[in-house]
Amino acid sequence: MRKFSRKWEKMIAYFANAILTLLTSIALFFGYFGDTKVLVDLPGVQDGVSNISRYFYQVKPDLVDISFNIDQVAELLQLFLKFYSVFLLLMLLLAVVASVTIETRVSSITLFISVAISISAISLGKLWFISLAYLVVAFLLIVRKNKRRVIRNLYVKQTSSRTQA
Repeated sequence: MRKFSRKWEKMIAYFANAILTLLTSIALFFGYFGDTKVLVDLPGVQDGVSNISRYFYQVKPDLVDISFNIDQVAELLQLFLKFYSVFLLLMLLLAVVASVTIETRVSSITLFISVAISISAISLGKLWFISLAYLVVAFLLIVRKNKRRVIRNLYVKQTSSRTQA
């Protein structure tokens, strides 16, 4: 009897793991080693900072002296990237464990579903494609069950060996 193959599940899981590894390494680089001033100088970020200041003024007019400068935004962005990179590293570790232990269906299903929900919740839906890939793998693991082997004449073999002894 042929061994049951989990080729498609493994391919999708390893592809999602590769993308998650790339995103985690980018977040780690900018969070710990990179200069976030490069990110702050991107077009549209200056307008976003001024919009945040205007929003705070509209919500709480007595906080007139609150103003954000670019250095504070860069520090907050770097702090956020540090937290986010540690979270992505933890999710990557869980996804790799689920990918390696894909033969044990139940544990892999729970790990893949928890990783997919956590990634989509923390990233606010921005990493939906990675979550979708992990959910597809979990769905395939649920639907495609292992084929059971039927061992015939087991009782006869055991009784015949007892009678000979």
